[in-house]
Amino acid sequence: MLKRIAPTELVEAYPVLAAESPARAAVRGNLGSGLRPAELERVRLPEPQAPAAWTVPGLAGPRCAPELEGIVVGYRDARAYWPTGAADGPPRCFAPDAEEGRGTPGGPCEACPLAQFGSAPDGRGQACRACRRLWVLLPGRAVPVSVTLPPASLGAARRYFVRLAGAGLAYWAAVTRIGLAAAVRADGTGYRRATFRCAARLECAAARLVDAYRTAVFGQGEERAPGEAQAHSERN
Repeated sequence: MLKRIAPTELVEAYPVLAAESPARAAVRGNLGSGLRPAELERVRLPEPQAPAAWTVPGLAGPRCAPELEGIVVGYRDARAYWPTGAADGPPRCFAPDAEEGRGTPGGPCEACPLAQFGSAPDGRGQACRACRRLWVLLPGRAVPVSVTLPPASLGAARRYFVRLAGAGLAYWAAVTRIGLAAAVRADGTGYRRATFRCAARLECAAARLVDAYRTAVFGQGEERAPGEAQAHSERN
């Protein structure tokens, strides 16, 4: 059975969730009216030849962790298309909501031939690259980090969100562990993919603290906070 976390225990691990805490005051003072997700520090999957660890930025310098444990406080799906398949500059077409492309060819992503499997230059996958950004609040931090999930990790992320929904649990009402697994493509090249599991669930009162934090930091309580327009800058 999953551990349940009460508000007191939650605030001990995440002091910024207390509305009148010094950490929340620092967030208000430094960020003013709100934070744009594009401004968050980013965490990417490591390259296949690198150690199997996340590199997390911090004031004292980056640290490595085999898994990330925290609360997902928001997310956004996006798409970007580069004709060569390489993220070498601004994309020719970009969909910040993964639904409507801006640029060439533009238009609805669902009907776009570049979003169909098999359209990639190598004949596998999609020419228009999909990604999901998770905004994860880590213990002891006052502002989330942005975790970029490349196409190979999207299925696992979506299945995890569905699993939470099946349990009647909002994603911000769970403590999530994001790990790393090695995988091999059909051509023999290796890559890393993200794994997901629920480490604990928040009691209703604790989940309300997280939802209030989401509203305070991003300016609204919706699942997909506004203001991120730079998903095209990463390829992982």
